[in-house]
Amino acid sequence: MHRSVIMAFLVATCIFSITLPDVFATTDQNEITPVSSQEESDSLVYVENIHDLLNQVKTKYAQGDKEAALTLATSAYLDNFEFLELPLKEAGQRELVDEMEDLMRIELRDMITNDASISAVNQHVDLILEKMDTVAKVIPEFGSVAMVILALAVIGVVVVSSKTKINRIGIP
Repeated sequence: MHRSVIMAFLVATCIFSITLPDVFATTDQNEITPVSSQEESDSLVYVENIHDLLNQVKTKYAQGDKEAALTLATSAYLDNFEFLELPLKEAGQRELVDEMEDLMRIELRDMITNDASISAVNQHVDLILEKMDTVAKVIPEFGSVAMVILALAVIGVVVVSSKTKINRIGIP
């Protein structure tokens, strides 16, 4: 039994290391997608960052600092939401991604650039923040997915090895 557990662990580790990069592979060559493991595992941090940045947008815009508000809005989208797009698309939320892109990248920035009223900008930011709550509920968290895959692989290998007597392949 001890050899079966070791064998199961080794096989699961190999399967996990082979399949893991494919979980975050891009399918659209025109899309820039983040790939570092730190970025992949911190999806909810991006959601929190977006909340913080958009609240700062409201403050700066109300203070008349249009340039700072535009920089913050751009950062909310480019430095944060871009990293959420692929996991959202993989979760079947392409329409939500498209809507958020329009709200953040196009509409909010246009409103700031074209001197929209403070109340209009605040309402628009509030709408984006509501949608971000939906994003936070939908987005798969990398760590949970990885652990499920690993657990299933280990269980599968243990079951298969015990039924097929795989320990006869000469591992001491």
